[in-house]
Amino acid sequence: MAKCIAFHSYKGGTGKTTIACNFAAALVKKGYRVFLLDLDVSAPSIQAYFEKTPKRWVNDFLINEANVEDLATDLTDVITEHEKQNVSASENKKGKLWVGFCNPKKEEIYKIEGGKEEISKMQLHKRVSCG
Repeated sequence: MAKCIAFHSYKGGTGKTTIACNFAAALVKKGYRVFLLDLDVSAPSIQAYFEKTPKRWVNDFLINEANVEDLATDLTDVITEHEKQNVSASENKKGKLWVGFCNPKKEEIYKIEGGKEEISKMQLHKRVSCG
């Protein structure tokens, strides 16, 4: 059964991303299949750790322009590359790492933040309209 683990703090700069990336790497090394999602849409930073540009972003999913599968960037080799040199093939636990990156461009962040406002307006309209 899949499990979801979240690292959260209302304050920035507390190490959430560092902990999440290192925890994901540790799980992959133990043979787990991990999907690491950057859901900090206001200040995304996981991309700085992996230095990859994905085909699709979490932002695209949040505005209904992509499926979850489209977000998954396979970065298993980033974690296991140096392990391959030290571990025989029979000892490799075959963990996998997929990462979903949030787009750090300001205009993409504004799309989501603007979308939040639109959703709030729609919800308010429904509440007022329904009495």
